[in-house]
Amino acid sequence: WESDAFTAMHNESYEVKRMVTMMMNELQQVKNEVKPMGPRWDLGEVMCSERSPLTQQVLNADGHAFRFGLSQGDVSTSEGRQQLFQKIIRHRPKHIWYSPTCGPWSSWSQLNASRSLFHQELYQEQRRQLLYQLSLGIELYRHQVGNGDHFHWEQPQRSLMFKHPSLAEIQMHTQACQFDMCRAGDLRCPETQKI
Repeated sequence: WESDAFTAMHNESYEVKRMVTMMMNELQQVKNEVKPMGPRWDLGEVMCSERSPLTQQVLNADGHAFRFGLSQGDVSTSEGRQQLFQKIIRHRPKHIWYSPTCGPWSSWSQLNASRSLFHQELYQEQRRQLLYQLSLGIELYRHQVGNGDHFHWEQPQRSLMFKHPSLAEIQMHTQACQFDMCRAGDLRCPETQKI
């Protein structure tokens, strides 16, 4: 071997790296154009449903939170991400809760992919189409941690998503927690007993 090191990056990892760089530049541009407004908010929920309970719980506790789901903007597009980044820069949430699509990464998709080569390729292609979600998660994580704030990434326990090599940084620097989803629907404040 010569003194040069020969390394290769998997195509998907290269694509994630490219998209993270692009999103980092988009976020920086929004930082240059948008100024913070008012007091910091408690929570920003990204890729959530219109009736997500986390945001509702924060609002019920007289906190400040925003939801950013598909009706607020499509984060697969530059325009949608710009709208998200504007909200984040404007309100500076202490916590970002990120809920990317779990479908093609889930244990059910693993089971279905094992049925045939066709199904395996189908799920692999669906995962490739969602690499922008991994990239956005990495950029949101870096933004929050860079500001000394919190970032939460929601995925089912057996999801293949965190096996993707591009997410090694997040796995290395975050802690996993598990919830009993049978009880999660009946959450109450321990002090007030409010739902």
